[in-house]
Amino acid sequence: AAAVAVGALVMRATTPAPPSCAIDETALGDAWNAKHRAEVTRAMTAAAGDDIAAKVIAGLDDYAASWVTNRQDACAATRVRGEQSEAVLDRRVACLDRGRRELGELVRVLGAGDAKVAGAAREAIGRLRDPATCTTITDRLPGDSPMRGVIEQGRAVLDRATALEYLGKLDEAGALIDPLVTRATALGLPQLLGEALMIRARIDIDRAHHEHGYSMRAIAAALGIDVSTVSRRLRRAG
Repeated sequence: AAAVAVGALVMRATTPAPPSCAIDETALGDAWNAKHRAEVTRAMTAAAGDDIAAKVIAGLDDYAASWVTNRQDACAATRVRGEQSEAVLDRRVACLDRGRRELGELVRVLGAGDAKVAGAAREAIGRLRDPATCTTITDRLPGDSPMRGVIEQGRAVLDRATALEYLGKLDEAGALIDPLVTRATALGLPQLLGEALMIRARIDIDRAHHEHGYSMRAIAAALGIDVSTVSRRLRRAG
């Protein structure tokens, strides 16, 4: 009996613990934390009053909570439930990282925002990349390390520009996007180019410049979708 007990103890001691997916708000890094919450509260209160500031903070907290929940689920689906492959987890995390970057850029601008920024804040938060949509993401990062790095850098620029455009910082967003259009064209990266052209078109629509140089046909060709789909997306964004 003693030997059996000792054996059971040894088995418990040597059996590996199940993978942990205990992810919390710290996984958001510098995108949203107590320091930024205080900065945004001060700026929004000064620009638009306590009520608007409270609603902006609530929106950011809700987004952060959704992001954490979906990041936990992405991990658990692979490491705990075994429902998806490591490759799918990689794509889901990459998608969630893009939402985190959009959030971080939005928070950076809100933390120094004026009345115009405060007026756009709640709508901008609602337009951030929805973490729940990262369950169905299909775009892939190449395995080739140099090109993967180029695409990830390009996506980081896209995410920053997106957040700036949402808050009406059109000159800043355009200054990021225009060089990326040139680079994506030169490197033959259609997905990156298509996303950049879409943001460029939204910026021009926001400026009421409907006769812009980037046609919907060019966007559709770059993204591999039809023109009507581009039109619907632009109407939703406008």
